[in-house]
Parts: sequence; C-alpha cells; structure tokens
Amino acid sequence: MIEKNIKIFKWYYFFWRFKPLAVMMIIYFSQITASYTQAMAIFAINNLAYAFFKIPGGFFSDQIGRKPIILLGSILIAISFLLLVVSGQFNIKWILFVFAVLWGVGEALIAGTTDALMFETMSELKESGNFRILYSKSMLSDQLGCAFGAITAMLLTYYTTIQYVA
Repeated sequence: MIEKNIKIFKWYYFFWRFKPLAVMMIIYFSQITASYTQAMAIFAINNLAYAFFKIPGGFFSDQIGRKPIILLGSILIAISFLLLVVSGQFNIKWILFVFAVLWGVGEALIAGTTDALMFETMSELKESGNFRILYSKSMLSDQLGCAFGAITAMLLTYYTTIQYVA
C-alpha cells in the first residue's frame, strides 16, 4: 500500500498542475477589473499567500493531521472558486482579491501537507535518503502537468472560442 503511494504522488502532481484554464485567467481577471495591473495583482496576492502559508501547512499537518489539513485546503480552494464565479457574475473586483488569498492559502496547505506526507512515506519505507529523488520526480510530473495544461489551453482556444471553453 505504501509503495503504491509513491506512484500516486507522481500522478497527483501531474493532475494538480494540469489546469488548462489557468493560462486564460488573466483575461478573465482583466475583464472584471478593467485593468491588467489589477489582474496581475491578483496573481501576485495568490503567490504571496502561497509562499506565506506553505511551510506552516506542513507544520499544521504534523500537529493536526494530514487528512484535516488536506480537507481544509480543499474547502478553501472550493470556496475560492465559488468566489471566482460570483465575481464574474456580478462584476465585483474585490471578491477576486479574496479569491486570490483563499486559493493561495488552500494550495499552500495542501502542498505543505503532501510534501510532509511524501517524506513520511519514504521514512516508513526506510528510504528517507531517497526522498530528494522522489521529490524531484514528483516535481517533474508537476511541471509536465503545467506544460500539458498550457498546451491544452492553447489548442482549445485555437479551435474554439474562449466563451465556449469557459
């Protein structure tokens, strides 16, 4: 069972970053805010929230448990994307900034927890010395997911309209 987790990590990271619509978010944000600067600020806020909460996410998962932190992170991400939809429906730009914070914190909690879970899995297998190798392979899957998401978005927007894709 534990050995199976190692394979799952690679697929998890691939699908975690396979987000074809993420590359089109700037267009969506700029339509709501009517400003490319504010649209980019949303990504900046997301990155700051992620950076600020990633390490504490691993700490909290050690203290509280892996499952509750992954659940909390998932709930924050779900709420953030509901806010994303609401901001577009009602054209309320401040909701996008709340979305960015919740999205960043949710992803940070999950990322910190999965990193800790990966190390814990390797320790249980008495392979903690190979953690860096597994982590590197998992991050390769992460980057491949990101690249394939971008390529998929490019192909989708080339063959269909953005409104249809969204």
